[in-house]
Formats: sequence, structure tokens, C-alpha cells
Amino acid sequence: MAGEVLKTTALLTSNTFSSRFESGHIAFMGGDAPKPTELVVAALAGCSGLTFRGMLDKMQVACAKIEVEVEGERREERPTSFCRFKVRYHVWGKDLDASKLEKAMELTEAYCPVLQTLIKAGPVESSVVIEK
Repeated sequence: MAGEVLKTTALLTSNTFSSRFESGHIAFMGGDAPKPTELVVAALAGCSGLTFRGMLDKMQVACAKIEVEVEGERREERPTSFCRFKVRYHVWGKDLDASKLEKAMELTEAYCPVLQTLIKAGPVESSVVIEK
């Protein structure tokens, strides 16, 4: 069963695409803007980070700061699609419970729609680092 349908229209001007979304936001790609492949990695960082934070909030885990580090590895042969991702959640806060952070990461892996889409391209390795 189909769910939400997202739409965008991309317009090429010179060597840069601008993509306008139904929300009214505009993203630029190519030229002096990020490459589309960089936006894929950014989408994984943003979506998984928001999902991770939401899981921590539901578990009533207070943290001062979260930083999400993502690496996307691409194939050498053409097409140079992604073949593997690494996601690392850096979390700052007082008296953080490592088991709750691990559980939030597992739930994020299960519920983040971008991660669930990209996992079809190759494995996604996740880890949590408690920062001091």
C-alpha cells in the first residue's frame, strides 16, 4: 500500500539544478552547490539524526548535543552508486545510559525512512559514541 507521495521539480540553469519542493523549500545541486550524491549523505544524516533524537525524547533521555557523522562509500565501477554507509551518533550529556542510546540507535535503524531506503543499496553500519 502506498503512503505519502513527495514531489519536486528540478530546473537546470547553467550547470546548477534548483529543486523546488511542495513545502516551498528549494535545494540547489551541482555547480557551486553540493553534488546530488552529497545531498544523499546529508539526507541520511538529517533523517537518522532526527529519528534518533525523537527516540531519545520518547525514552526521556536528556542530551546536550547530538552530532551525526555519515560516510557513504561508492562503487569504483560505473554506475558509481553507493555500496555502503557508516552512521555514527556522537552524543553529549550528563549520566547518559549507553544501553538506552544503543536501543535508540536500533529503533532509528528500523524507523528512519531514508536509512531504510538506502540499506537496499548496501549495508548501513551504525554506532554510538558518548562524548565527554
